[in-house]
Amino acid sequence: MNKLYVIDGPEKGKSFDLNGGISTIGRSSDNDMCISDIGVSRHHARFVKRDDGVFIVDLHSFHGVFVDGQKIEPGLKFEIGKESNLHIGNSVLAFQQEPSGKKLDQPPLPPEQKKAVDTSKWLLAKESSKTYIRNLELLLKVSNLFAQSLNIDEVLGQIVDQIFNHLERVDRGAILLLNRERGTLREVVSKTRLDDKEGFLSKINYSRTIVNRTVREGRPVMMSDTSRLDKSDLSRSIRQMNIMSIMCAPLKCKGKVQGIIYVDSVGKPGGFAKNDLRLLTGLSNAAAIAIENARLYEAIKEELDGRQKAEKRLIQSEERYRTLVEESFDGIFIRKGAKISFANQRLHQMLGYGRDELLNLDPCLIYHPDHQGPARDRINAGRLGGDLTSHYEVKLQRKDGSWFYGEINAQPIRFQGEPGEQVWVRDITERKQAEADLRESEEKHRLLVENANDAIFIIQDEVIKFPNPKTADLLGYSPDELARISFVDLIHPEDKDMVLEKQVRTLKGEESPSTCSFRIIYRAGEVFWVQINAVPITWEGRPATLDFLRDIMAEKKMEAQFLQAQKMEAIGTLMGGTAHDFNNLLMCIQGNASLMLSNIDSSHPYYKRLKSIEQSIQRGAELTEELLGFTIGGKYQVKPTNLNEIIQQSSNLFGRTHKDIKMYEEFQKGIWPVEVDQGQIKHALLSLYVNAAQAMPGGGELQLQTKNVTLDESYVRPYQLKPGKYVRTSITDSGVGMDEATQKRIFDPFFTTKDMGRGTGLGLASVYGIIKNHDGIITVFSEEGGGTTFTIYLPASEKEVVEERQVPEEKPTRKETVLLVDDEDMVIDIGKDMLKTLGYKVLVARGGKEAIEVGRARKGEIDLVILGMTMADMGGAETYDKIKEINPQVKVLLSSGYSIEGRAREMLERGCDGFIQKPFGMEELSQKIREILDK
Repeated sequence: MNKLYVIDGPEKGKSFDLNGGISTIGRSSDNDMCISDIGVSRHHARFVKRDDGVFIVDLHSFHGVFVDGQKIEPGLKFEIGKESNLHIGNSVLAFQQEPSGKKLDQPPLPPEQKKAVDTSKWLLAKESSKTYIRNLELLLKVSNLFAQSLNIDEVLGQIVDQIFNHLERVDRGAILLLNRERGTLREVVSKTRLDDKEGFLSKINYSRTIVNRTVREGRPVMMSDTSRLDKSDLSRSIRQMNIMSIMCAPLKCKGKVQGIIYVDSVGKPGGFAKNDLRLLTGLSNAAAIAIENARLYEAIKEELDGRQKAEKRLIQSEERYRTLVEESFDGIFIRKGAKISFANQRLHQMLGYGRDELLNLDPCLIYHPDHQGPARDRINAGRLGGDLTSHYEVKLQRKDGSWFYGEINAQPIRFQGEPGEQVWVRDITERKQAEADLRESEEKHRLLVENANDAIFIIQDEVIKFPNPKTADLLGYSPDELARISFVDLIHPEDKDMVLEKQVRTLKGEESPSTCSFRIIYRAGEVFWVQINAVPITWEGRPATLDFLRDIMAEKKMEAQFLQAQKMEAIGTLMGGTAHDFNNLLMCIQGNASLMLSNIDSSHPYYKRLKSIEQSIQRGAELTEELLGFTIGGKYQVKPTNLNEIIQQSSNLFGRTHKDIKMYEEFQKGIWPVEVDQGQIKHALLSLYVNAAQAMPGGGELQLQTKNVTLDESYVRPYQLKPGKYVRTSITDSGVGMDEATQKRIFDPFFTTKDMGRGTGLGLASVYGIIKNHDGIITVFSEEGGGTTFTIYLPASEKEVVEERQVPEEKPTRKETVLLVDDEDMVIDIGKDMLKTLGYKVLVARGGKEAIEVGRARKGEIDLVILGMTMADMGGAETYDKIKEINPQVKVLLSSGYSIEGRAREMLERGCDGFIQKPFGMEELSQKIREILDK
């Protein structure tokens, strides 16, 4: 049979059988060495038994496994021979085969080892004798301490002190007593040598595994050196405190564990010896006897004190009552006859009297003069046999004449053998003030509810209860009428289901939107929009909702205006693209007409026809200008402008052709400048004048007014504009007016009230677009038969108006080279011919990418680039940047069917030299080129 013997270490003398095919050696949960496949919590090595021998495998132990001085590498098996010695941690084990029928208590040692062991035993025996004497002296000293004191805490504290004095390796120690009913340990005394500046070591953290084992088994436990163990096998407290050695001994008396003595060493390898553990065990036995003696003494003392305590109970009871009276929060006095016979200190303080000044005083004098008469009547009634038991509130008067509210509780008693009255006085001034504050708060809330701008009411059983005045104003019913009407009947039929569903969910406490909007029917039958916010409450003991109802008709109108603005913006975007394509077509026609006119004189038979074509092109360009004016960003040349002058110019032009309309002007002096495209604003004003003239077929009056105004946030919010300074222009006619339906659609594109073929429906739509694109507001107010007023708000500018100067026209030299860039073939063809006719050398590029190639190849030749804005392969902005990278000095003229706003404006601000709007003729093109090249 194979056996393993422990010949050195904490478990010296133990032996283990290796019977199974596989056995594991390690530490159990209580830190004892064991060999088993079950219960090993910290593994060191594994034995594998085969027919040809026994092999050992290291299991990654912390210090490694050694066989006869040779370390076993992890993962490799090592065969164990007869009488092999194993070193695992701080233990030395011997492997040997036991003969059949013979049991070996300990394996024989080689002669060299035997001699060393004998020498060690002699030295240990000599040392042990000294230690034994010292331990006896300590135990005697502790026994004397027990004879000197029966105070358990004091004795236990001295035991700990002696342990620290005797065992220098002890860093921390504690004595814990066991509560058997709860099964818990209570720390009675503790001590440490460690410097605990951070307070981390002020509480002894001990290993519960060791302590619980000591209590459970009733025997001492020692770990002499935890550094030899795998860190993962140690408890958190041992690792955290760096505990190197531990001893724990039970306090046993009459076979029962009363508690434990625990000591440890921190950060010092070497540990405790078995003599130390024996000393600790002796001290624990002596301490247990002392504890038992002290408990017996306490029991005897308690029995002897019983009689004295019984004799003192009456006195203590009287003292407690006196203490209760004297230290009571309430004032207390006893009235006997018509005098105060006793008053506690609190009553003296409460009334402002010195000690005992209230004695023999008439009790009625402590009442406020207004209450002294009723107090005296009550005392007299008591003398005649009336019931003195009473509870009431009264004003009491202090010695200095000030007063406070008091609560009185009185009851009849017998005092010093005579009938009397005991009176309790409580200062309730703060409570009275709190009640007054509560009443004031309730009044404030009542005023808040009654004067709120929202309707506030409670809905219970579908009936409106407790409505504020605003509810009656909003719904048109009195509170009595509302109490007889179901709230559901006030809701528009199409919204009832939605509102009822929310009400039910709110009452059930289910999640639902905090607010909802719906239509409600006013008493007169008018339908209007409201928003409700319902909160679940309990009203008169039953579920209900507290509701806040708000009129949102103004918000709905703002919402409609916002939706209208979005619709107009979408239509404008579509119209802008259409206008751009139309301008490209007009460009080709205009270019061809200009080229043909440049080659003939006025006597040619086609001259007038070509001029007629140019006039048609101009009318088409005006139409596209209206379309572009409606789109976002449809401004061409924006500059600071005096709006009075623009209105004056446009009204003079209109007045010359409409003599039957009287014009009245009221202009603001010192009008603020506005930044506008003057041409577009003139166009918008003339469109409004024409619209007014058509509403006054027989003539009438047209009033024009300007004024500086400031618009606040609430006014501009629906239009998504900024508050601030604006210039207001009002145009009022005395015409036939419009109904509400017409006013709602007046700015829609293609909407007209004229007969088929007499109007395009773009006039007022383009006006709307022009004002919108200038970050302005236009509104209309009209009544049938009462005329119409259009009001325009344009944002004021801080810039000053600059007068324009005429630049003298110079003859072009026409020696420069122009690069024409566009992705429309017809624009390229006609543009090339126009430039050649003007005498320029022309290079062409059909798109942005080709323009970059030409620009790079002909860098030194190009004087001007005419660049299209919208191209399929590469946009005008990107092409511009690339061309400028190639030749920063080259000048660029933008050409587009769109307006100057948007991307074109951005490019001009970045340094582009000019902009020309399609369609354009040779004269306009020539003038624009010379403006740029001659700078």
